[in-house]
Amino acid sequence: MPTPNYVVSYDGSVYSEKAVKWAIDLAGMTGAKIVLLAVCDTSLALLMDLEMDSCRWIRTKIAERARLCQECGFPVTYQMRKGHVVEEIIKYAREEEADLIIAGTRGMGGFGKLLLGSVAHKLVTYSTVPVLIVK
Repeated sequence: MPTPNYVVSYDGSVYSEKAVKWAIDLAGMTGAKIVLLAVCDTSLALLMDLEMDSCRWIRTKIAERARLCQECGFPVTYQMRKGHVVEEIIKYAREEEADLIIAGTRGMGGFGKLLLGSVAHKLVTYSTVPVLIVK
């Protein structure tokens, strides 16, 4: 039986940290490989300085998180992508033949979700790869 492959959507938030913890616990039971995936959102193209700062910040955070996992004896790797967050997560998961996408959520509903959109909601709606949402 092949080793399961989990992709964890990581943006440095406390919600994505919860998703990482769930992924590690689940992988401990299944022997899965974990890839942390961060996407620099290029929809901020008009605010180039902000986009560049954001990309540098998330690159630092994801490398630090992967290193901490490795120091604890858990082999976690990471990848960075640029583009639309949901599209890139789904595309990467398909390319890597992931068995599961794991993402955190704030649990916003109603009007807040309509205004801001929800990565978790869109992942569940559009992904053909199973999605686990951690709240």
